[in-house]
Amino acid sequence: MDNAATIVEQDPNQLTADTAAKLLKAFPCCFLYNKGEQRADGTLAPGKDPKGKGWPDNPQRRWNGRGVGVICGPVPEHEAPPVYGLDFDIVYSKPAKAMLEWLEGFIAGKQGFALSRVGKAPKTLIPFTIDDSEPLRKINSEKFYPVGSAEMDDAEKCQLEILGAGNQFVAYHAHPDTGEPYRWDMFGTGFIDQLYDTEPGELLKLTRDDLAEIQAAFEHLMVGHGLESSRSIKARLADEKKQGATPTNKPTHNASGEVVSYTGHTISELLDYIPNGGDVDYDEWLAVLAAINEATSGSGEHEARRWSASNGSKHDEDKFNKTWASLGEYTGPRRDLATLVYLAKKNGLPTRKKADPASINPETIFSDDKDNEEPARPGDFIIPQSCKGSFVVQLGAEIARVTEMPESTVVMTTMAALSGILSTTYTTGYPDGARLPIGMNVVAEQPPGAAKSRALNKIIKPWLKSVKQYNAKETERVEAANEENEGEQEKPFYITYPISNATPEAVEQVMTKANTGHFFLQSAEQGLVKILFGDGQKDRPKNFDLALKGFNGEFHAGCRVTRDKIEREVYGAVVCFAQAGSIKTILNNSDGDGLAERFIHIAEPHRLGQRTHDTGPMSEWMEHEYQALISQVLMDFQGIDEKGDLDSLKYLGFSSKANGIIQKYKIRLEPKMQLHADNGENSMTAFLAKADIQARKMAAVMYLSDCLSAGKPRLATIPDDYLNAAIELTDAALGHIEQVLTSLERMGPDAAKSAIYRQFDRKDGRTARELKQNLKKVKPFKDHATPYAYIERIIKGMVNRGDLIYDPADKKLRLG
Repeated sequence: MDNAATIVEQDPNQLTADTAAKLLKAFPCCFLYNKGEQRADGTLAPGKDPKGKGWPDNPQRRWNGRGVGVICGPVPEHEAPPVYGLDFDIVYSKPAKAMLEWLEGFIAGKQGFALSRVGKAPKTLIPFTIDDSEPLRKINSEKFYPVGSAEMDDAEKCQLEILGAGNQFVAYHAHPDTGEPYRWDMFGTGFIDQLYDTEPGELLKLTRDDLAEIQAAFEHLMVGHGLESSRSIKARLADEKKQGATPTNKPTHNASGEVVSYTGHTISELLDYIPNGGDVDYDEWLAVLAAINEATSGSGEHEARRWSASNGSKHDEDKFNKTWASLGEYTGPRRDLATLVYLAKKNGLPTRKKADPASINPETIFSDDKDNEEPARPGDFIIPQSCKGSFVVQLGAEIARVTEMPESTVVMTTMAALSGILSTTYTTGYPDGARLPIGMNVVAEQPPGAAKSRALNKIIKPWLKSVKQYNAKETERVEAANEENEGEQEKPFYITYPISNATPEAVEQVMTKANTGHFFLQSAEQGLVKILFGDGQKDRPKNFDLALKGFNGEFHAGCRVTRDKIEREVYGAVVCFAQAGSIKTILNNSDGDGLAERFIHIAEPHRLGQRTHDTGPMSEWMEHEYQALISQVLMDFQGIDEKGDLDSLKYLGFSSKANGIIQKYKIRLEPKMQLHADNGENSMTAFLAKADIQARKMAAVMYLSDCLSAGKPRLATIPDDYLNAAIELTDAALGHIEQVLTSLERMGPDAAKSAIYRQFDRKDGRTARELKQNLKKVKPFKDHATPYAYIERIIKGMVNRGDLIYDPADKKLRLG
C-alpha cells in the first residue's frame, strides 16, 4: 500500500502530541474546558475557562488532547520569564485595524518577537514579557460602546485587557463561537508562526511605561472611531432619566410616516442640530450617514443628502452616492437613531415630550419592477498550453487542485508571489542594457471562504521559514567574523520579511533600515491595497511612487516618515489575493498615474458549491522541488557582493532574436491601442503599452523556476521559447483584463450608456447641453480626445434605438 496516499495535511493551529510537548515544556500551561462541558460544580463551561483547582500554580506537564491555555505571571518551578497578554477585545473592524496599525509602529525596534493570536476576528491577543521582576497584575481599560447607546451590551463592548498574574490566555483550542481553531501569526505580516515554536524569552519585551502608553492610545483611538466610554454613557443616561425620558433605539412614526425619536423629533429636526461645518471629518460624516440609514431602514437618502450638502463646497455628490450605496456593507460601530439623538443633544437639542405615534396603515401600491440585467462578469482565464510545462505553472496548478480554486487565478498569483522571492536575487533587462526587475504585480479576487489565505501561504510560508533560518545564520556568521576581526566590524545583511499591510512611507522606512531597494508586499486581504494606495485614508495624499518606480527599477527618493531617507533604485512585487473590491480600489485610485496598468487583474468565477473537500495533500515531489528552488535562491543571494542594489543582482538577458520578437509583438498591438484610444478607453491602452514588460518578467520567472527547482545550470540568456510562451500568457492576461474592465463599466459601449443612464437618477429630464457638460468629466468620456463628439455619438445611437426619447416641447431627453 502506498502510505503517501494516507497523508493528511496537519493544521498548524491544532496541536499534535509533538507540538503540544514543545508548548508545555516552554510555557506554563493549563487545560481548558470545552464549550458546554459540565464543571465540577455542575454548571456548563463557556469553553475558554481553565480546568482544575489551583491551576495558576500547577502547570500541566503532559498533554491529554485538551485545549491549552498559557498561565500569565510567575509560576512555581518555572524558570522562563513570566508571560503576559495584551488582549484587544475590539468587536469592530475599523477601530481594531487602527489600533493594530498604531501598535505595529509603536513596537517597531523593540526587543523580542511579536506574535498575535486571533480567535474571533477582529479581536486580537499579543503575548509579551516585561522588564520588571515585580509581577504584573491585570489592568483593564475603560469600556467603550457605540455612541448614543441606550444600554451597554457586552456584545458591543470594546476593551483592552492587559492580562496579568492569575490570568491565562487561550493558546490552542476551538473558539466557542466560531468552532474554528485559534490561529497564530507573526504580528504585522499575516504569516503563520506558532507559539509552540517560540520560547518565552523570545517574545516581545515591554515596560510598564509602554503599557500605560498603549492603554492611553487605545482609549484615544476608540473615541476617535466613534465609540463612547461607559462612564460617559452612565452620566448621559442618568441625566436623561432625571428629565423623564426613556431612551430607546427603536424608531416610531408620526401620522405622516416620518421616523420619530423618543424625544419626539423627526430625523430632519435632529439633523438641524448636528453641525456639518468645515471641521467635521470623514468619520463623523460617515457616522451620521450610517445612523440615518439604519434609523430609516435605508429610506433616508433625501435627509442624508440635505444634511451632507449643508457643508457647501465640501460636499461631493459622487462621494455621497458611493458611500450611501455601500452602507449595506458597513461594519463599523453600531449607528442608529440613538446616535442622532446623542449628537443633536450635544449641540443644544431641546428635550421634548414624546408624542404617541399615530397608527400607520398606508395603502401600498405595487408595480412590476423592470428586470435588472446582471452586469457582465469576467470568464475563465485560460493558461496557454505553451506555459504548462514550466515549474511555476505546475506549482500553481497543484496548489489550485489542493485548495479547489480556479486554476489560472492561483497560477498567476503563484507566479507573482514567486517573482517577489526571485527579485531579491535576480533581474533581467532591456536591449540597451538597462535593468528590469522581474517582480510582478497581481491583484486577484475570490469570495470569502474560497481558501485564498491557504493558497497564498503555500507559496509564502516555506520562504518565510527559510528567510528566518537564513537571517539567524547570518547573525551567527557576522558575530563569528567580528570576534576574529579586531578592526572594522561587519554588519549583518538580513532579508526582509514580506509585508502584508503597510503605508508606502512605512515600507520605505523598513527598506531604509534594511539598506535594501527590494520590497515584497503580499496579502490575502484587500486592506493591503487600501492602505498601500491610500483608499479611505483620511488626510493622507496618494503616494504611488514605490509601486510605480519599483515596477521598472527606477530611482526613488523619499523622506517622509523619519529623518532617514531612501535614495536608491527600488524593485519588488505586490500580490493581493483578496475579496471583490480590490481591483476597483486600484482602478479608482489610479487616474492617469500609471498604477493600474502595472498590475495584472484577475477575477475568475469562483468554485464555491462545486468543491469536494477531498483533494488530499500537496505533491511531496512538488514541495521538495519548491524547497530546492528556495535554497538555491538563498545560496545565490549569499554570493551577491552589494546586496540590496538592483545593479548587483544576478542578470539574465534576452537574445538578439528576442528583440525582434518583442518588436513584432508591439507592432501587433498597435491597432488595438489605436482602437481603445479612439474610444477614450485609455485604461486598456495603458495595459497594452506595458505588455512587452509583462512578457519579459513572466519569461524570466518561468525560466528561473525551471532551472532552480531542478538544479539545472542557468544560461546568461533566457531561451526564446520562454519569451514566446510569456507573450501568449500576456495576451491571455490582457484578454481577461479587458473583460474585467468591461464588467466594471470602465470601457466599452455599455460603460458609456451606463454613464448616461446615471444622469437620470436624480432628474427626470435633461437637455443635451446638460448631458454634455455633466458627462465631459465622467469616464469613459473624460479620457476621449473629443469628449463632446463621443457623447453626441452615443446619445444619438440611444435615441435611434429608443433608449432615450427627445421631447421637442421642452427640448429635453428622457429615458425611453
